[in-house]
Amino acid sequence: MRLRTALTIGVVAALGGAAVASAHIRIDPARPGAGSVTRLTLAVPSELRTSPTTKVSVQLPASIVSASFRAIPGWKRTVVVQKLVKPTTLHGESITQRIASVSWTATGSGIAPGDVENFEILVALPNRPGAKLAFPTVQTYANGKVMRWIGAADADEPAPIVALGPTVGA
Repeated sequence: MRLRTALTIGVVAALGGAAVASAHIRIDPARPGAGSVTRLTLAVPSELRTSPTTKVSVQLPASIVSASFRAIPGWKRTVVVQKLVKPTTLHGESITQRIASVSWTATGSGIAPGDVENFEILVALPNRPGAKLAFPTVQTYANGKVMRWIGAADADEPAPIVALGPTVGA
């Protein structure tokens, strides 16, 4: 037990109190079935030691034409709707617009330093097995610092990505 405590103190001292950059925003499941209606959970850690996360904005992939969201106490949700250039049909219903992005803004204290909040999005995924869908995310802290999780998988600030698995029911 003392060794673990000493190692923890050593790691914290080596970091000099800086935020740990290795804890990126995650999206689960990472490999949902193509063509499915799936609940995606965006896990957002608040990495700054001195400031809570107060806003999270997510851009939905253009191939997602249907989305809904779980209400989260302490957060106000805002969606941006985009008209489709070409209407599409989903489950027998004509779709003429889609949700292009969603933002959650804290109405209370937000995500405390060191904590994680889960934001749920129910989406109808395209039937494109093997496709990778990025969900560029911008995280804003109370002190004004902004983390742009919008890069490629190997970037310092990668966007959360899902890789579509086999078609559901195939």
